[in-house]
This record gives sequence, C-alpha cells and structure tokens, in this order.
Amino acid sequence: MIDGRLLFQETYEHEVNSLAENLDVRETLKYLKNFIKVAQKYKIAKPRKYFAVLMMDGDNMGSWISGEKMPEYRKLLHPDTQKKLETDPTYKEIWEPILSNPRLMSPAIHGFISKALGDFSLKLVRHIVEERYAGKLVYAGGDDVMALLPLDCALEVARELRAAFSGELTTDDQGGKLEVDFAAKESQASKSGYVLLKRPNREKNRERELLTTMGSEATASTGIVIAHHTQPLDLTLQEVRKAEKAAKSAGRNSFALTEILHHSRKGVAERAEM
Repeated sequence: MIDGRLLFQETYEHEVNSLAENLDVRETLKYLKNFIKVAQKYKIAKPRKYFAVLMMDGDNMGSWISGEKMPEYRKLLHPDTQKKLETDPTYKEIWEPILSNPRLMSPAIHGFISKALGDFSLKLVRHIVEERYAGKLVYAGGDDVMALLPLDCALEVARELRAAFSGELTTDDQGGKLEVDFAAKESQASKSGYVLLKRPNREKNRERELLTTMGSEATASTGIVIAHHTQPLDLTLQEVRKAEKAAKSAGRNSFALTEILHHSRKGVAERAEM
C-alpha cells in the first residue's frame, strides 16, 4: 500500500524535502508519468485530486434507547387481528385505549437495538463502503460512520448506508444483489427490517447472513465534504462535522453536501475533477 500523495506531481514539486534526500525530481516525475500511462492502458482511472469525506449519525437515538420512539401496540398486531378486535363490541371502551399506548421498553428490546446497531456498523457499513465501492472506512460504531470515498460513488454510498440503517434494502434469495428500496414502507410484505447479506470469504455455511436493522421508522442524517488531497485534514473534518449538523438542522433524515475550495500556491482556485 502506498501513500496516495505519491501519485501527484505537486507532491514532488512542493514536498520533495520531506519525501527523501537527494531525490531527482525530474527523473521521478518521468517514472510517475509512465506509471500512470501503463495504468490507463489497463483502464485504471487517473488519480483524482479531490475526494469525499462522509459522516453519518442516527437520528434521535436517545429517544430510541429510552423508549420514547416505541410504536403503539396497534402497529404490532397482525392486520387480521386488528380487524377482528374492531368488530368486538367492547373495542372503543376497552381495546382502543390499550392499543393506543406505546409498547413498553424491555431488556429484550434493548438487546435487539444493540444487535441491530452492531450488524449495521460491523457488517453492513464495511460491506457497502469497502466491498461494494472503493472507499475506506475510518470508523463505524453503532449509528456513527465516517468514511473516505471517491467522488464518483460518494452519493451512492450515502444512499445505501441510509437505507441499510433502516433495513430498506432488498436482496435476492442468495443475498448477493443489493438494491435500495425506500418504497418498502408502502409494502407490508417487504417491511421486515431484516437484510439478507452475502459476504465473501466467510466460514463455510455462513456466507449468507440475516442481519437485523433499526427498521423503517428509524432515520439517519449524513454530511459529505469534497476536499482537495492537500487540504489540512483537521479543516476537512471540521467541515464534515458542520455538514452533518446542517443535515440535522434541516429536519433530520437529510444529507448536506459541502465543497472546500482549494487554492494553489499561486492563489488560483483549482476546479474539482468530477
């Protein structure tokens, strides 16, 4: 694995002293150009100077943990059971007040939430960021995610992570093909909240795994920042945190996109290679 900066001419022109002593810059740049030409012959894209940083955070997680987001008991009943109860003469007097109450929080539900966040952060996030796309996961813990991404897939990754958080993904019977399905809210049949995932290089008979998720009522907000590879990382991280907060301020279940304009040493703004 090599430092990505070594694939850019500016690195040798401006940071030569920190790279190596007695480095012949002209000769090195000649080798670099040849390297990139060979890579292009094999249809490997030219390295881009801009990248994306993604930060995602679940919405109202405190309310989920405390039980404030628990659904009414009526929503937990099978539709046939609900209809049967509505025909009972005592429905208005007895059953309706009971079914209008939110479900009580219990250790079992806490355990389910813990498993759902674990499946999301430990399995679904890495699968999407690093196995489906050419990103690099920085961290994933519970409902928090940070990842470094190429520009051409940043929005797709953000969309799939959001869908994975609430289980609004569909897969084939083998768990291989994965598609976002936010319309699942309209279809009770596909509103299970589970995701069947096929992950490579797993133990025998455990390639397919049924993962739990927070369910379609849960949401998350995402911030994305586009930055130049020479931009100070601390500044980039500050901006992506601001972007995530902006998504939260917009009403949650949103994402905010920010671009940090890079200024060259001559003071001229460079254009992102989208």
